Order: sequence, then structure tokens, then C-alpha cells
Amino acid sequence: MRWVAAFLVFGNHFLFMQFATPIGSEMPQGSDLVFAILFGDSGQAVLSFFFVLSGFVLTWSTPLDMRATEFWQRRMAKIYPITVVTAVIAFFLFGLVHGKWTDWKVVVTNLLLVQSWSPDQAHSLGLNPVLWSLSCEMFFYLFLPPMLILFAQASKRALWTTAIGAVAFTAIVPRLIGGTFDLHQPAPPMLAPVENFHTQFSYWVTMTFPVTRFAEFVLGAAVAMLMLRGVRSRINVPTALVLCVLAFAVNMFVPAYWRIAAVVMVPFAILIAALASADLTGRWSPTRSRLMVWLGNLTFCFYAVHVLFVLFTIDAKSIMSGGENRDFPRQWMATIGLIDNPRTPLPVWGNLLMFLLYLTVAMFAAWVLYRTVELPATRGLRRFIKTPRRTVVPAEAPVSPAPAGAAAVSSAEQDAPVSPAPAGELDPSRR
Repeated sequence: MRWVAAFLVFGNHFLFMQFATPIGSEMPQGSDLVFAILFGDSGQAVLSFFFVLSGFVLTWSTPLDMRATEFWQRRMAKIYPITVVTAVIAFFLFGLVHGKWTDWKVVVTNLLLVQSWSPDQAHSLGLNPVLWSLSCEMFFYLFLPPMLILFAQASKRALWTTAIGAVAFTAIVPRLIGGTFDLHQPAPPMLAPVENFHTQFSYWVTMTFPVTRFAEFVLGAAVAMLMLRGVRSRINVPTALVLCVLAFAVNMFVPAYWRIAAVVMVPFAILIAALASADLTGRWSPTRSRLMVWLGNLTFCFYAVHVLFVLFTIDAKSIMSGGENRDFPRQWMATIGLIDNPRTPLPVWGNLLMFLLYLTVAMFAAWVLYRTVELPATRGLRRFIKTPRRTVVPAEAPVSPAPAGAAAVSSAEQDAPVSPAPAGELDPSRR
């Protein structure tokens, strides 16, 4: 399911291209309108799935006797090689393609994975804009070891209370903070749109601020610990999928500060629990096929690299300012005679062809990164990690670990997913 979620984010970022929309139009037209219906709001909402899933998988797969230092080392071994490689690629592409060399302070905050703590979008969404979510994940990782100890001692009632509290926090706190405070004026320039948010600060505190996104991670962790205590989902996978679709539909009509996570996080938690329960009981689950496991392994690299193909094949600011048309794909298609004019909207077949082409290229790049960077770097770094253990006695004995199929919600190595970029990062109307 990780790859399906990442695919929705890819589709949302593809909207930025607007190949079927006349250049200069503020709203998607033609087949772009269909893509907007399919992917428009899903990219923002599906990000919550990754944070909830991350909390669930790490709680499920991390032994209670694992030392915090070992846990943090293993997480860094998993995410940092791809972080560095894609950041370096983005740095040189910005300079060589667009002639804009990223400020060294932005590079440092991105490499240290602290960019999400800044409401200045030059930092939080600079360089490789999807890396902001890893900044949130690093914050989550910091607190997971002590949280596991607390959860292991907690009663089921306390865990249910924690889950409900996480949902209430997400529904209430971002709106209160965003409506009370604002940035010093003049506010820093925006790289992502903040439509439906009344200030840039409210966008930041709802979308990218690690503290507010932590509640989704806590929800996933609480659900995992309840399942380790023997609780099983009474909702099957098809019903859970229907609930998620309904949540997407409702999400289109709620205020922006609820649209990010508050509406969808509960259906996502239900879906994750249903998938895990199906694996434990042998019921049908779409995550156990070899294809889905393979796609799941590529998800991190796919999310980290796909947005670069969007950023560096279109220069939207140049087009918006009336300057040179830097819509490179349409220029290439006009050069080889597929279209008459590089400003001409693509027909349905052309837009679908470009969608499949971008998806194929991004997946190929993800496979290359996985085979040449993530897999060997993770294995190599983990050889140096020592594994002393500590003793933790849970309040209630957990059930036996899940069979291999239950790990289908994670990768083959039971690594937690890292989340993709928010849908709003690349605004299709800003072209």
C-alpha cells in the first residue's frame, strides 16, 4: 500500500505540468481536469497515511529490548544515503538547469534534516522539496524508543485514550495555533501555495511542523501496540478501502486545516489495522503479492526522486512572467513533429503518454537508486551497528510476532516508510 500512496502523490505532482492546459491558464482544462479530480486532493491527504503507517510499522517491528542508539543508527542507515544523494542531485540540477544555486544555509538545513522546523519555505521546501517529511520522521524517531517503553507499560484503555487524543489533537490544535499566531511581516516568499489557509504560518503549522504531524505517528503506534496485545480489526480490507474512499470524498468539502489529516487519519488507521489483521488470520490482502512487495521496496526511492523530474523539465516561473517558454517536454514534442506548437495543449493521448513516460522514468530511477545506493548502503552501514539489548517487561504479554505476510505493510526488511511530499508543494495553477 505504500507504493499506491506514493503513486497518488506522483499523480498530484504531475498536475503541475498541466500538459493539456493552455499556457497561462489558471485552472486545469481538458484531460488535466480529470487528473485533478483523481489526484488533486489525494496527495495532501495521503501523506497522513505514511505518518500513521510509520508509527504502526516501527512499533510493530522494533523489539522492546532494542537500545535507542541502535534504533536511531538503523533508521539513519535506512534514510540518510538516499537523502544525501538526491539532495546533491537537486543542488546541481538547480544550478545547471535553472541557473539558481541553492543557498548554503538551505543545503545545510536539508542535509541535517531540520528544515521542517522553519516556516520559511526557502528552507522547508528548498532543494529537494520532498525531504521536509524526513525532517518530521527524524523527530518521530527521536521519541519512539521512550514511547515504546511507555506503551509497553500502558493498559489497553490508556492506549485507546492515546489514539483518541491524537485524533482530537490533529483536529483542534493546528487550527488554534495557526489562527492565533502569524509570521513577522514581510513574510518570506512562498514556494508552495497556501490557498484555503488564511496565513502562510497556518499552512506551515498544519502541513510541515513536526510537532503537529507527530499525532499521526502516535496514532499508528498506539494501534500497533493494541494489536500486539491481541486486539484485532473487525473491519475487513474491502470495507476499510471503501471508508478511505469516502474520507477522500468528504475531505473535499472540509476546511483546509482538517483536510491535511484530521478527516483521513482514522480511516487510514482502520485500513492499516485491517491489513495487518488479514495477514495474521490468513484473509485476503492486496499487500502480499510479490509485485506489491517489490513496489513497496522501491517506494522510498520513488518518492525521493520523482519530483525532480517535474522540477527540472518545466520552469513555471519563467512561463508565468511572460518570459521564455521553458516547457521542455512540449518543446521536444514540437521539435520531433508530434505537436505543431510548444504552447499547444496536448490531446488526451499525449497527456496520458506523458503521464506514463514520467512514471516509467521515475520508477526506473527509483530502481537504480534502490539497487546502487539504498540497498548496499543500508546493508553496509548496519554491519557496524552493535546490538546490545535492555530488558523491558510489558504490562500485558503481547501476542506472538506476526507471520511473514504481516510485514507486507512494510518493506521486506520491516523498515518503516518515509513520507512523500505534500500535494500543495507544486501548485498546478501557478503555471
